[in-house]
Amino acid sequence: QMPAMGDGQMPYMSGDTSDMKNAVEAMSTAIDSMDSLSSKMSVLKDAIPDAFKQASDSYLSDIDSLSGEIENTFASTMNSGFKNVYLTTTVSAAAAFALLLFYKGKNKKTQDEK
Repeated sequence: QMPAMGDGQMPYMSGDTSDMKNAVEAMSTAIDSMDSLSSKMSVLKDAIPDAFKQASDSYLSDIDSLSGEIENTFASTMNSGFKNVYLTTTVSAAAAFALLLFYKGKNKKTQDEK
């Protein structure tokens, strides 16, 4: 049944306010949690640039300390690559020369006939 309007209660509402209190407490807990998360995110946001700067400095110092080894590895890799290119060119030229040895002198006859 619907309560009468003059008795101080709203229609369709019970007199029990425990649900409202629970909802307000849940909202208060959520707000506290969001405030905590916000402060943690601010700390993280402030820490990230320093972490990247430190990582960059560390990376560059590591590169500098390994520069001799890096240069030697690069040079030996390039030398090996060039050696393979020249070797392939030499083998190809030798194969082409061998194929040319099988051609007979047809062109010599036509030139002699002219």
